[in-house]
Amino acid sequence: MPMSQDKKNQINDALQTKGALRPCERCGSGNFSLLDDFVRFDLQSDLQSVSLGGPAVPAVSIACNNCGNLTFFAVKSLLPNEF
Repeated sequence: MPMSQDKKNQINDALQTKGALRPCERCGSGNFSLLDDFVRFDLQSDLQSVSLGGPAVPAVSIACNNCGNLTFFAVKSLLPNEF
């Protein structure tokens, strides 16, 4: 199920409050889209194997509408009361 519009609004508000909506670092465009779902970065203590189900950082991703550059933000930093 995609992220609710209410959750997207909360994330957009948090990004604005923190001043995190500057132009794209690659192309300079100021048009971005919040992707519909969360992403998860699994923390790994060994580069020779993959461990799933352990510690992870949930994040949201913003895509530049011009060049497609992706920027990730830790959800806990944006919505500290959610986790």
